Amino acid sequence: KKAESAYLEAVQIFAGLEKSTPKVYNYYMFVIYSNIAKLKQKQGSLREAEKNFVAAKNVLQPIFDDNPEIYRNDYIECLQDLQKIYAMQGNASMEKETNVLIERCK
Repeated sequence: KKAESAYLEAVQIFAGLEKSTPKVYNYYMFVIYSNIAKLKQKQGSLREAEKNFVAAKNVLQPIFDDNPEIYRNDYIECLQDLQKIYAMQGNASMEKETNVLIERCK
C-alpha cells in the first residue's frame, strides 16, 4: 500500500510535467499508466485497470501518430492489454472495437 501510494504521488508530479512539456513526458506517462493498469489488473480491479490502460493509450496516441515506426509495438501491446480487460469484463463490443484498432496498426 505504501509503495502504491508513493507511485501514485509520483504520477501526479509527472502529470504536471507532462502538461507543461508533453512531447518530453508523454512516453513516461504511458509507462506509468500501463504499470498502474497492470497492477490493478493483478489486484482484480478491472475498472481501474481499464481506466489506466485507456489513459496510457490516450497519452501514447499522439506520439504514435507522429512516429508509428518507433511506437508501434508499445501501442499494439497497450491495445492488446486493453482488449484482454474488455474480454475479462465480457464487453464484446469494446473488445471487437479494440481489435479493429490493433489490426489497423499492423
